[in-house]
Amino acid sequence: MIDLQNTLSDIDSGVYRIPNFQRNYVWKIPDVKKLLDSIFHEYPAGSLLILNADEEISIQCDPFNGAPKPTSKCTKLVLDGQQRLTSCYHVFFNKHRSNRYYIDLKKLFSKWKETPNKEDIAFADCIEVRPKSSKIDFNSDHMVSFMYLRSQEIYSDFRSTYFYSLCDRGETKEYKDFIMKNLDNLLSSFFKYKFVSMELSYKIGLSAVCRIFETLNNTGQKLDSFDICVAKFIRDGINLKLWIENAKNTYPTMNVLFDNDKNREYPLQVIALWKKAKSHLKNRLVDELTSQLIESYWDDAIKALDRAMQILNEYGAGTCTTLKYLSYPVMLPVIAAALLECNFFEEPSKQSVILNHIQLYFYICSLNELYTQGAASTMKKHYDALCKWFSTPFVTPDFIEKGVDWNSNKLLELSNKISAKSCAFYCILNFLEPKDFITKSKVESSMDGVELHHIFPKAAYPTGIKTNLALNMAYLLKSSNIKIGNKTTVNYSKSVIQETYSGNEQAYKSAVMTQAISERGYQAFIDENYDLFIRERLTKFYEAFRDLGIKINPVETSENDEITDDI
Repeated sequence: MIDLQNTLSDIDSGVYRIPNFQRNYVWKIPDVKKLLDSIFHEYPAGSLLILNADEEISIQCDPFNGAPKPTSKCTKLVLDGQQRLTSCYHVFFNKHRSNRYYIDLKKLFSKWKETPNKEDIAFADCIEVRPKSSKIDFNSDHMVSFMYLRSQEIYSDFRSTYFYSLCDRGETKEYKDFIMKNLDNLLSSFFKYKFVSMELSYKIGLSAVCRIFETLNNTGQKLDSFDICVAKFIRDGINLKLWIENAKNTYPTMNVLFDNDKNREYPLQVIALWKKAKSHLKNRLVDELTSQLIESYWDDAIKALDRAMQILNEYGAGTCTTLKYLSYPVMLPVIAAALLECNFFEEPSKQSVILNHIQLYFYICSLNELYTQGAASTMKKHYDALCKWFSTPFVTPDFIEKGVDWNSNKLLELSNKISAKSCAFYCILNFLEPKDFITKSKVESSMDGVELHHIFPKAAYPTGIKTNLALNMAYLLKSSNIKIGNKTTVNYSKSVIQETYSGNEQAYKSAVMTQAISERGYQAFIDENYDLFIRERLTKFYEAFRDLGIKINPVETSENDEITDDI
């Protein structure tokens, strides 16, 4: 257990600090009020995790948000609990950049009159938050800053001064008695509150710290394995956070990739796979990689990841602007590491064959959902297979040679929700360069205003057919979808043919067919024959995948089998 007020004083002096790999302070006012309410009622507010040392800690660390330049040696790092302790520090030391926290004593008095039982008082309702620039006079505003609750002595001086001002103003006896006789008890928890604390020895390994963070259930912001790597390698002059930002400035694709913090380990995983580290698992990177490896191969890893994203973008995944339709982002470090291993950048003569292999790999992985289970082990298995395949074109991996089991009955029921299988359909559609058949313009998943929309609108067919199927989706401009609205296919087609195509149905038909729709499919579309339309469109997708060179193995569901969504 650690005493709240003593800990806040140590935060102010710099004894407690935040490791450089910690996330920023993010709590909002409602979060802070809930915490203060818990302290008022002496409820548990989660445990803290502290890295403790007998002498000054050498790990790169920063003062708490709002704290002055440290005056004491850092001997304690807050590994978990930053949000709670920073909030308390801001409140009791008036260190928030823009807000100040007060207790409205009149409101507290009113609550106490309703229910003298402290446990029943809604203390959060008595907390007032004012801008830093606000002028508060506790004598007239009847509000006490939490700064006066940093110690019993400071509080006692405040209470006495405030009480005498009440006497001068002729305040009621009931309120004055409340201030002198009851307020102490109500606010006592702020002087004696203790956080549950778990302390780790400074001698503990960083890999152990990483594993603790992955399993610890707490109320703060969880760290990940990348944060731990930042902490380890910054001592060697490698600032991984800065390197990530530099990569984003150099390669536009990296802004897309690192928009999700979960992908920050990908360059490290590329290095681990490529340089044959014992493990590429995220929570093992801190143990398996060295600063020399990272410094030597980071730029290569970033370059290869950028190329992998460009390649998949060319094959319909839209990865230069979004990862939304990329079935398994973990394919990126696998492909990138394999590109480096087979000297893709140094040997242009290999590139056309390798590019074709990557296209097959992407679509087969998506259609067969190869990363759904055991993604970590699949990464290593696929990396080894791709390295052989890229270097020796005739050594085709078994899972590529086998092709795709094609169950038409199940695919006809494939939901339009984003999944590995549906992504394969959406990406091949994007690869086929469809046109918005309402405006005649070319559309891509990466374009602003372009989204997947229903061909047979839900609003026009509320019952009788399942419109939320992947095979009922097309890339359309938002404006086109609005224009379609709740019209049936035949009705909106008639108006579009007249308004956009000047009555030329053949031109309209040509545009519609760019959305993986056959001649028969178009006729079913015009005739509002939804079932036939869906079946014909599946056939068109079948042909598109086959044309890529994917071996398709028809596997039909027997009559006794229940037909369910594969996803």
